[in-house]
Amino acid sequence: MISKINPRVIEDTYKKFNAQVINRLELERLRSMLLVERSTFFAHWQELGRYIFPRRTRFYTTDVDKGTRRNQSIIDSTGGLAARTLRSGMISSFTSPSRPWFRLTTLDPDLAKRDSVKEWLYDVTWLMSDVFFKSNVYNSLSTVYGDIGVFGTGAMLIEESFTKVIHTLPFTIGSYYIFADDKLKINGFMRDFRLTVRQIVEKFGMKEGSPDIDWTGISGMVKRLWEMGTTEAWIEMSHGIIPNPDWNPDSPLSDKKKYMSVYYERGSLGGQFSLSDIDTTKVLQKKGYDKFRVLVPRWEVSGEDIYGTYCPGMEALGDIQGLQMYERRAAQALEKSINPPMVGPASLRNSKASVLPGDITYIEGREGQQSFTPAYQIQPNFQQLEAKEEQIRQRIKKCFHEDLWLVISNMEKGNVTAEEIRALQQEKLQEIGPVVDRLNQDLLDPLIENTFDIMQMQRMLPPPPQEMSKMPLKIEYVSIMHQAQKALAASGIERFWSFASQIRQAEPENPDVLDKINVDELIDHYGDALTTPPGVIRDDDEVEKIRAQRQQAMAQQQKMAQIEQASKAAKNLGGADTSGQNALTDLIDQGQAGNLMPAR
Repeated sequence: MISKINPRVIEDTYKKFNAQVINRLELERLRSMLLVERSTFFAHWQELGRYIFPRRTRFYTTDVDKGTRRNQSIIDSTGGLAARTLRSGMISSFTSPSRPWFRLTTLDPDLAKRDSVKEWLYDVTWLMSDVFFKSNVYNSLSTVYGDIGVFGTGAMLIEESFTKVIHTLPFTIGSYYIFADDKLKINGFMRDFRLTVRQIVEKFGMKEGSPDIDWTGISGMVKRLWEMGTTEAWIEMSHGIIPNPDWNPDSPLSDKKKYMSVYYERGSLGGQFSLSDIDTTKVLQKKGYDKFRVLVPRWEVSGEDIYGTYCPGMEALGDIQGLQMYERRAAQALEKSINPPMVGPASLRNSKASVLPGDITYIEGREGQQSFTPAYQIQPNFQQLEAKEEQIRQRIKKCFHEDLWLVISNMEKGNVTAEEIRALQQEKLQEIGPVVDRLNQDLLDPLIENTFDIMQMQRMLPPPPQEMSKMPLKIEYVSIMHQAQKALAASGIERFWSFASQIRQAEPENPDVLDKINVDELIDHYGDALTTPPGVIRDDDEVEKIRAQRQQAMAQQQKMAQIEQASKAAKNLGGADTSGQNALTDLIDQGQAGNLMPAR
């Protein structure tokens, strides 16, 4: 039995590396330990691939371009179809290319309300969305979703591209190894693959604009094969992205970056040359990264495990295998009922015997002699068998959460309201809530952060406003699934406001009951829960200006009204009759008498 290796041992091994002298021998030592660590998952992954995704496993580098049939174990395809539905449901629910699924904001909510900041964040979000749409990100994400749903673990590399800004590469299960730091966050990756001699020379030896070949990092074996013209010979390769022990955050040099990407040769498949022909101190390429460029999402992890230990495929595997058995037996029962095994007299041993329609088998009809008849009669209950299989199929679909992805299609047609559909989606969403959080942390957050850094290096982003100086960004997800989660907060705000309004109506003599509510903050939180676009809700400064202008206008109107009223009063007084005795003359007399009184 192979014992598991403590992750601390792996961590200590790469910490001993010196970035200046990282060589093939040291990398192979690390790879060997990771191979042992991963070995216990091999049998399970092979079984999952055999019954669900036969083409998504690669345990040997020689599996490349093998077109032989791999689905011999699959009779009923319910498992594969359910996995495909999960993959499509996740891409459309979490990262749909046809609608916004994320936005950038700041950790300071007050700062995020300012128009200049809001517009800059909005522009950067749309620029990044355009980059995702033009690259191969969505194809890779669909593949990764299928891998974590069936095998529990997926992996995808993100790199710079001079034509499309970024390029992603999903890896097949069984072709790579991962390890984690002391906080159980994935920070190390290695993979096995192979290239031809020609591909190695083109990728690592030929420089753009130069006809010469740089043989510095290429082994003598590959060089001799190239010179002999054996350019299509396959060479075993490995690629590792590991923490750089010589990391210096203040240095701009590539070999001082936080992570080190290293390519190296492992040997020849043909065996023309021994491993001694490969210089153990040589590596093909070393390159530094500021961030870990491999995204490794996992469906669910138990304890200190590195690879995913639970997922829909693992949960449904027993039912999928049982369904194949039922389908096989149902086919056998049907075949036996249509074309049963026959028994006949010994005299037919050397004679023609047939069970074809319309054909004749001749036997002698002697008394007591056995006739040519079926060996036994079976009457299979296909209805009961089909009901049992349908029960298993429903369990498989439930394991893959098909009722969530197809919630509308699976509802009984009738008078179903949008509110009922939303309530049902929210109920189903609770089943995969923890998975959504893990996907955000392991897959989507690093995808957006790495893309932002790459776009910044390529100077594709507009300069940020002064208020954003040294302010970290925050990622918010606004996909259908994330909006369904946020809808819970929005519905809570609606219920709160409805409750307060009911109190106000129940106690009309107490108009101050709504003074307890900060309506401005209520609107801000409600708009945030519904992912309202920038510009719809004004920031606080603009609202204060509008309210000040409104108050000033109201004060001006009141002043004009007072002047108009005074003018009318003066006009009326000017046309009044003061020749006789009346109330006006009495007031005038009183005023004059008051003016004649001596001052006290």
